Amino acid sequence: MLSGFFGGGGHIMKQVLILLFALCTAVPVHAQSVDAELDGIIKDAKGNFEKLTVIDKSDKALKVSNDAQVFSTQAANKAEKEVKDATAPLQMDANRADQMRSQLLAMGCPENGGSVAIELAQRCNPLIDQHRTLHDGVLRRAAELKNKIQTVRTLRENITKTTLKNAEQQKKNNDERAKLIAQKLEIKTRAVIADLKNKATAEKACTSMSTAEGQACCHKVVFDGADPKLCGVEAMCEAFEHGGMFGSGLVICKVASK
Repeated sequence: MLSGFFGGGGHIMKQVLILLFALCTAVPVHAQSVDAELDGIIKDAKGNFEKLTVIDKSDKALKVSNDAQVFSTQAANKAEKEVKDATAPLQMDANRADQMRSQLLAMGCPENGGSVAIELAQRCNPLIDQHRTLHDGVLRRAAELKNKIQTVRTLRENITKTTLKNAEQQKKNNDERAKLIAQKLEIKTRAVIADLKNKATAEKACTSMSTAEGQACCHKVVFDGADPKLCGVEAMCEAFEHGGMFGSGLVICKVASK
């Protein structure tokens, strides 16, 4: 004779299965809080990384600009030397033109032209043509040198303005970089401290420290509450990262800028 089944047995078994499934899939509250905290840290780290990247790009642009100013200075120096080298020969030709003019006047050649005896005209005209050619050439070369030296002056003014502007921007970049690097260290410190709550995983991560002293120090941080800075926050952060404690948030310990 078969014994009877307890009433509602199937319903109870279903509840047990649901309970077991819930226990297997539930995430501990502690883990949830750490994950939420790390999500915030990763977000801050990404923002810090992006700002440092912007400064890196600005620094590179400033270097290109400063290199260009060096090149421009060399070009200005070269042009200025060319003007100086050309000044003495130009002055000699200008003096020679003045001497020819004095000679023409002494010969009785009219400065403003006019009717003269054929004999005087035959003597004066060839010399007048030579003087005019020399005179016009001196004026043309003088104008070219004047324009060239003005270009040099303008170039030097632009170099000075750009150099000062670049220096001012570089100072801003350096100040901002210092703040962001300090912020980056603080973010790494927060990441390390957040994962200290999971001591078993943290202890395992300590073994990836590069030296025995570092591993020992890391263990003191995990179990004795020592300051992570004593072991080097960046080294601990990288150890925890290599231990997989940050999941996909590798940006936390990545060297964003040098």
